[in-house]
Amino acid sequence: MNIRFITGRSGAGKTRLCIEEIVSLLEDKNDSRKLIFLVPEQASYQMEEAVLKRCSPQAYNKLSVVSFSRLSYWILRENRTLETISKSAKRMILLRILQQNSDRLSIFSDISSSRLNAEELEKLIDEFYASDLSPLNLKTAAENLREKQNLYTYQKFSDIAFIYDEFTKFIHNRYRDPDAYLTELVSEIPESSFAENSLIWVDGFSGFSAAERDVLKQLAARAEQTAITFCADPQNPSNPVFSPSNNTLAQLEKDFQKAGGFNIEYVKLSSGGRWINGSEELRKLEESLAADRQVLIESETVKTANPESIRDEVVIAAEKIVSMAAAGEMNFEDIGIITPKISKYQRHLREVFADYGIPLFIDKNQPLQDDVFAKCILTALAFISSGLKTYDLSAYLKNPCSPADFDTAVSIENKLMKTGVQSEALLGSIRNYPQLEPLFNFAELWRNSRKISIEEFTQAVKSFISYHSCLAPEQSRLFTEAAEKILREMNIAFSGFASEFAEFLNIFRSEAVVCNTGKIPAERKEVTAGDVSRARKPELKALFIMGALRGDFPACKPQEGVLSELDRQNAADEGLDIPQPMKEMAESEKYLNYIALTRASERLFVSFPSASEEGPADILKSLAGQNRRPAKNYTALCELRIPSEVLQERLSALIASERLSLADAAGQLESLEVFQRAASWSNSTELSAETVRSFYKGKKDISVSALQDYAKCPFMFFCGRLLGIEAKRFAAFDPLEQGSFIHKVMDSVSKRLLENGQGFDCPASDLLCLADDCIKKLLEAGSEFQAADRHSEFVLNTLKENAKDLVLLCGKMASLGSFKLASSEKKFSSQTNSIKLYEDSELSIYMEGFIDRCDLYEHPSRGKLALALDYKLSNYKRDLSKIIHGLDIQLPLYCKALEKMGFPPAGFLYVGTKPQSGCKISIEQIQDRQVKIFKTSGFINESFWRCFENLGEGESSDVFNLKVKKDGNLAKNTDVLSPGHFKELLNMSLETAERIAAKIAEADIKITPASIKGSLPCEYCNFRPVCRYEELFNSPKILTGVSRVDDLKIILNERMSKQ
Repeated sequence: MNIRFITGRSGAGKTRLCIEEIVSLLEDKNDSRKLIFLVPEQASYQMEEAVLKRCSPQAYNKLSVVSFSRLSYWILRENRTLETISKSAKRMILLRILQQNSDRLSIFSDISSSRLNAEELEKLIDEFYASDLSPLNLKTAAENLREKQNLYTYQKFSDIAFIYDEFTKFIHNRYRDPDAYLTELVSEIPESSFAENSLIWVDGFSGFSAAERDVLKQLAARAEQTAITFCADPQNPSNPVFSPSNNTLAQLEKDFQKAGGFNIEYVKLSSGGRWINGSEELRKLEESLAADRQVLIESETVKTANPESIRDEVVIAAEKIVSMAAAGEMNFEDIGIITPKISKYQRHLREVFADYGIPLFIDKNQPLQDDVFAKCILTALAFISSGLKTYDLSAYLKNPCSPADFDTAVSIENKLMKTGVQSEALLGSIRNYPQLEPLFNFAELWRNSRKISIEEFTQAVKSFISYHSCLAPEQSRLFTEAAEKILREMNIAFSGFASEFAEFLNIFRSEAVVCNTGKIPAERKEVTAGDVSRARKPELKALFIMGALRGDFPACKPQEGVLSELDRQNAADEGLDIPQPMKEMAESEKYLNYIALTRASERLFVSFPSASEEGPADILKSLAGQNRRPAKNYTALCELRIPSEVLQERLSALIASERLSLADAAGQLESLEVFQRAASWSNSTELSAETVRSFYKGKKDISVSALQDYAKCPFMFFCGRLLGIEAKRFAAFDPLEQGSFIHKVMDSVSKRLLENGQGFDCPASDLLCLADDCIKKLLEAGSEFQAADRHSEFVLNTLKENAKDLVLLCGKMASLGSFKLASSEKKFSSQTNSIKLYEDSELSIYMEGFIDRCDLYEHPSRGKLALALDYKLSNYKRDLSKIIHGLDIQLPLYCKALEKMGFPPAGFLYVGTKPQSGCKISIEQIQDRQVKIFKTSGFINESFWRCFENLGEGESSDVFNLKVKKDGNLAKNTDVLSPGHFKELLNMSLETAERIAAKIAEADIKITPASIKGSLPCEYCNFRPVCRYEELFNSPKILTGVSRVDDLKIILNERMSKQ
């Protein structure tokens, strides 16, 4: 049992050595030993291709190119007596466990979040398998956390251990979980003949989990010889750049030595082999990265750029690829593109590369919902399950696979819009159309509240899909196969389990939406684009790295799932070997940079869009001292160099659609005028100052929300606030109405308390009775919140519970501090001597608004202090970036309004209606589910924080973001600002409002939406149909993101220093 550890830096020839050894043995007719090439899943296709290039197809039969999952297929199939379940089936089983045990669980007890929790738990259980952790391991860790009084983490791990245990019991002796294959492999390999007396090569891995190391150990024990490659520096084994590989190598050495019986040999490859016939600059770059030193390199073979937008990045790359291919420097298959976020680039890559005639393969699974037949069925299900909305019905009718032709679909839509029918009435109307009878019958099953079996549900869905399949047999194959698979898995998960049709339908729909279809390259002569992990071509001459932004490159920041990074650290402290993605990413950043930048042998191009606020990745400092910013390439078509045949295709399409005459086409083909005009098109709009002034001369007041709209996008403000354009309304119980419900309930409860001379410091039972009475009267008063269907009924019942939770939270706040309820929906405007935002000889504009709630406290020396509160529908947290740039200055301005009324502000708080985590409560309360954990968010003047809750040393608040250290001082990460900082924050917000008012008076309505962290207000804007903003051509207003309070204090200090 021989082990070879092959080490070498990037380009040293580790993969080439493996392939050459494999090919040599394949061509040796006298050698009959089995050869196994173990590589990462995403690299298996490229490795097979690389071997086949060098050997005959007949000789290839001795070789098995496998990943760990494929290895499990070959070995475990020899003893496969149980049916295998997929990841979607696992999610459904976990969903069933969550719903059946909601009263047993604490953190995961919310049924409305069970589908999301099931998705996250499915990923987490995969991690447990990889780390070889059992439910008992988790239970033990949970009990240790309980003893240490880490109660919230105990609560979470206790829930997860229970769910994990129930899942293993459910599948035991019934089904086989493919993600548990590593554990099964360890026990099956000694009995399998698959690896017996074989030769094994392991290449392309940067690390192995505990279970994968056990598999390697068992494979090596059965094999004659095993070679494992590591991207490491053989001359400097402790080189920190290669720490991930060094740590893996050390762990494997320890494992093999502990097992005994292995002869270990070390093969050390010299560096630079990749660049012998390649670029000298890239060889130098590899050396500098390996030595962790900065060497500025900028040449024809190493280029950096920061064009304005993503589209520009792609255009520049396309031009370079075309020029290299035309010059015969390299073929398309020699070129690769990697980006940390391929989803952001794939649209631009497809469109631009098609224009340039560049064959492209995007190495990414395609969503099933992009299929035209899938869209037909999914829009029908969305119509039924999402509140019978008109636009869902329209999308279904206009789909090419729907039972109605286009003219009929338009006719039906017009009739329904003309009559204005909604919800249940809308469902009744479609019954009159024979083509829609299957849709009506399916919707009737949804409305039926009785519980049905999974078998009944399966029959209903199959019948509905079958009806549409008969109308479009060719287009339906892909979705029909996927639907049958989902239904089969639902029968596995929910056999013997009855549920409402609506719940089963939501599960089916959610699984269909996330379903993907795999894609294999149709041709080898393609440019391959993908993320960093999938760019594994062994012979790459040119590499384009796009989107090299700080925080994205070389790897995107991992998102927290069920377990936070702190939870994972607590688990590690208890001996659980659970991955810590954030920590691992920080430790491997230099290594990932090195791997990404050293893959190409001749050319390297790195770019990032300057319109992004994140800025360039730090590694760009090693490439060029100053990034080059090319001019924007949209001034004329001749600069784009679109191939003439593509241009002719476009003109032919226009002629065929009768939008362009033959006579016109001839002239336009010669001059390219139509395309030049499109390419140089400018998006702008103007408004005279007199129009704005005449509007505000009569009105005088401008609301705080209108100011925020202007900060988000001036044109949005113009459409909604000046023109008063109404958005198209649909039959939907949308979040705006939900927010209105919460506000009206809280306003009613507050005013009833004030009428009775009371505040929220009442017994909880009295507050709940009052809330129930106010909700009842609100529902009886009108039809605004009447539940027209079962979806709306569910939403309404959830809102009732949220409103009562919010009332109890207000009671808790009142009992902890000194502030008492003073007013609800308090209005201020020009009629109440509000704050004047703008004034000239012709015009005065005052600030107007309604404060959700104002509490007051009679301070012994400072008079009546005010607290401004705003109710939010979710776990809202103050956003520092939005406050600084005027997108969320509502509460700071309310504080200024209260100050103008004579009430010095002590703070402002956002109060959400959904629970949060992180509070210290007793085990008994957790187990009995007596409490829900809430936290407010905002800012508090440090002079008055004890008026909110008087905490002792080492204590933290369950409601406010307040914590006192053991030395008696406030902890750093609290919602408290010094008096000077708090005052300056309010003044800064007022100045922002004044600047906005001045721009409004000047009629500045530019179409420049504000972008923070890549998010645009266009995503939820109601006025897109009348706005010509196009992100391919126009640039947003990039706002600097601020996430830390310390950064806010720096800004406030700078302002204070200038006074």
